[in-house]
Amino acid sequence: MSRARRWLTPAAALALSACQRTEAPASAPPQARVASAAAVASADGMCAEHGVLEAVCTKCNPALIPVFQSKGDWCVEHGFPESFCPICHPEKGGRPASDVSGSPPKAEDAIEGTRVRFKSDESAGLAGISAEPARASSGAGGIVVPGTVVPDATRVARVNARAPGVLQQVIAEVGAAVKRGDALAVIASSEAGASRSHLQSAEARLRAARAEHDREKALRDERISSEQDLVAARRALDEAEAEVAAARAEVGVLGDVGAGGAYTLRAPIEGVVIERASSVGQLVHPEDALFTIVDPRHLWVELDVPERHLTGVVAGAAVDVERPAAPALRLTIEYLSPVIDPSTRTAHARASLADASGDFRINARVRAHLTEATGAGGAVAVGGDAVQRIGEHDVVFVRRGPAEFELKRVEVVARGEREVVVRGAVAAGEDVATTGSFLLKTEVLKASIGSGCCEVD
Repeated sequence: MSRARRWLTPAAALALSACQRTEAPASAPPQARVASAAAVASADGMCAEHGVLEAVCTKCNPALIPVFQSKGDWCVEHGFPESFCPICHPEKGGRPASDVSGSPPKAEDAIEGTRVRFKSDESAGLAGISAEPARASSGAGGIVVPGTVVPDATRVARVNARAPGVLQQVIAEVGAAVKRGDALAVIASSEAGASRSHLQSAEARLRAARAEHDREKALRDERISSEQDLVAARRALDEAEAEVAAARAEVGVLGDVGAGGAYTLRAPIEGVVIERASSVGQLVHPEDALFTIVDPRHLWVELDVPERHLTGVVAGAAVDVERPAAPALRLTIEYLSPVIDPSTRTAHARASLADASGDFRINARVRAHLTEATGAGGAVAVGGDAVQRIGEHDVVFVRRGPAEFELKRVEVVARGEREVVVRGAVAAGEDVATTGSFLLKTEVLKASIGSGCCEVD
């Protein structure tokens, strides 16, 4: 792959602050006018030493001379391109006619392997470029988000009264561990008594209908009774059986109904009673939730993931939940909401938590460390200032020598407060530019103006 190299002068590396313009009189010699042009050089991309645009300064970048000479744009006397020679054409300000250095960068500008090289090792130091080694992404991933421990919604039961009545006895108090089918309370209900009586009546009619059917069948076998009488008996038996089935279903919803109409309310799941919203003697109705039962061994951790961090969070990503006085617990994101809360700009994520040891409490606030998504092999963590945006690409600059950096495209997996997890052609241990990486980006953009200002090898 071809690699473009960009040379920097020490003055450009220092990004000198703008000086006040000191215009030389028109009668001054050409050398004075060049010095005057150099005095206005600043961080806007001008070469402070020669008074031309740094990107096309042939004095600092001798490799550009053949390019301009091949185009017939060359001032032999002064050694600059004729079209913007600062001595022959001071009105041009040392800039080519089509200066696109400030144009919006295009996606193709982020050329993989482009190298930015300072003229000397000292220049890199003066420019303030610092680099830190990339490190393999750890389990924490550098992204900390708040979370809340909540009950597993599939293991929560809110137990209502089955029929209106008076709470006669409370059997399970708050904190009681119950199994499926254990008694919670006893409720005296006239409606339950009526349902029980209806069942008993239906069962009596069923017995009578079955006996009548058996008698008619025997008579029909002896050719004493007609076929029509047998059909009528069969129909009455079917109706009685259907009525009994309906009455049993009605009583079955109520549970165990005693002779006085009292029925027992039972636990539908195994767990712990965490709420009792009733008292003995209270009139209760089916819409009233009398008991709440949860299984504390199976919980959820609900996370609030900021919008800016959603890039690397998907179902299947790992998350480490901190525990007091114990190592963090590794979980897996099972669900990530497709909706962002408009007020908090966060999306809800959920991970299942098996807590047989009882380390967590419902509604407890926890800190969770998110890692990159499953399958994000080769992810490394770099400094927060290392990643720059060029066109449609995120890039970093990897040090290839004391004064040389190479552009590498990366994919941002996750962003933290002080570091960014990326994946791409960057290995753990490689030095990546952090402070000053923006200066390297600007030099790459200057190299994309299409005027032959890059040396390609």
